[in-house]
Amino acid sequence: KNKLEQGLSRILSEPQFSLASGLIFGEKTALPADFKNALNVVGLTHIVALSGFNITIIAETLRRFLNSLAISRHYSFWLSTVFIVGFVLMTGAAPSLVRAAVMGILLLLAQKTGRLYQIRNALVFAGVLMLFANPKILRFDVGFQLSFLATLGLIYISPLLEKYLNWLPKIFDLPGLAAATLGAQLAVLPLILFNFGRLSLIAPLSNLLILPIIPLTMVWSFFSSVLSVFWSGLAQPISWL
Repeated sequence: KNKLEQGLSRILSEPQFSLASGLIFGEKTALPADFKNALNVVGLTHIVALSGFNITIIAETLRRFLNSLAISRHYSFWLSTVFIVGFVLMTGAAPSLVRAAVMGILLLLAQKTGRLYQIRNALVFAGVLMLFANPKILRFDVGFQLSFLATLGLIYISPLLEKYLNWLPKIFDLPGLAAATLGAQLAVLPLILFNFGRLSLIAPLSNLLILPIIPLTMVWSFFSSVLSVFWSGLAQPISWL
């Protein structure tokens, strides 16, 4: 992780380096104070906090890449699992990432074995597994609480909202994206108000504008950081993208 961050710092200046580091490693300490405050104001702090969204991007990118190489489902499952577990360990195994990784691996296992994937069962299984390992996170880890509430919002609230948002343009699946954003934010709102005492009224709009390009930004940032370790000359122009 340190090697990748060092490589990234050689090809990106501030605040681009701090933002890219936050996107792919969850590092927020280097973010300039004014930029961090701006993220808070517009409700975008979550993009530099590793979560299930990052695991989803990684799993989907891996799936497409391995499919393009015509790798069998059996080997694709094991390669994806090793990569996801490695990424979680490399970035510090935050509770939100562990939860997403468990659910993601269960999804890959369902695809491998031809079984149906039940997201509610997967969420409960991940929660029980994590609480068995450390019961204290239920009370003292806000990241764990936010992660599970946001996922519950996606499961139960977002489907109810999506039918009222079909008037949005279909590009980038904006209706689904808006429903997911609002569902997750409504679910975590009580906890955010209780713990942080803030409410961003512009958050739904800012998320709608930003989230469609986050997967591409994250993938190119990660690719640039890996390439910079071996060949910073080539990584430089790629990082401009």
